[in-house]
Amino acid sequence: MSSHLSSRDHQTREITLADVIAALPAAGLPERRRQEIASALRTLARALDRPLERIPAEPRQLSVRLKEIAPHAIGISPRRWNNIRSLTRAGLALVLPMSPGRNPTPCPQAGMRYRASCNRGG
Repeated sequence: MSSHLSSRDHQTREITLADVIAALPAAGLPERRRQEIASALRTLARALDRPLERIPAEPRQLSVRLKEIAPHAIGISPRRWNNIRSLTRAGLALVLPMSPGRNPTPCPQAGMRYRASCNRGG
């Protein structure tokens, strides 16, 4: 394995939710959507009782931790909690390659266009 690949893997492990928020202005999203994602990530950090800089942007880790949180216990409706989870996934997809949720075929690149292509099987 080349050192370039291992270096890139190392960088991926270091991405935090603060980095996701920092990437929002360059994402080409409407202002409202950027605000919604940032708000969801800040709410998530409060729910986890950790600063954004200390929460790794690791989808699997976050998924496990999010399942442990009872929305009513932190004063959030289940509907809002579902929105927070969805917006968190959208934010992560801006900075990390992500596979569609239930599709067993890995999607090689991040971004809406690529995910849509994976969902169609192309």
